[in-house]
Amino acid sequence: MKKWLFPCNLGKYDILGSFLKNGFVDYGTNLNLSEGDEVFIYTGAPYSAIFLKCRVRAILKFEETIDDGEFSVSDDGFKQKSKYVRLVPIKNYLNKIDMVNHIKLQENGIKGFSFQVEIPQELGKYLGNI
Repeated sequence: MKKWLFPCNLGKYDILGSFLKNGFVDYGTNLNLSEGDEVFIYTGAPYSAIFLKCRVRAILKFEETIDDGEFSVSDDGFKQKSKYVRLVPIKNYLNKIDMVNHIKLQENGIKGFSFQVEIPQELGKYLGNI
């Protein structure tokens, strides 16, 4: 099982609204995720922190995804990904923002926040202890 960090711009996509309505989110990726992997959702301002931990329930093709376009706040040119992962939420970090902010994440080995990346082992251990 691997751990991943996925950025989410809450100004462009209401991921929480989609989770509340559907119980899951279909998220596009070009990375090699597997069922059971963990995905930590990171957002920039105003939090600049991880706010949600999810598990990959399924690997999907675009045609198999749900239409949750109602949660897209802006339409800045949708680009289809090679595959999609169905994410189910398993832990909320909003009450522990100070432990998962960008400073703590950098101290534990993450290099950037703009792209989907595999989480380094050091950071994975840190997040597992929260």
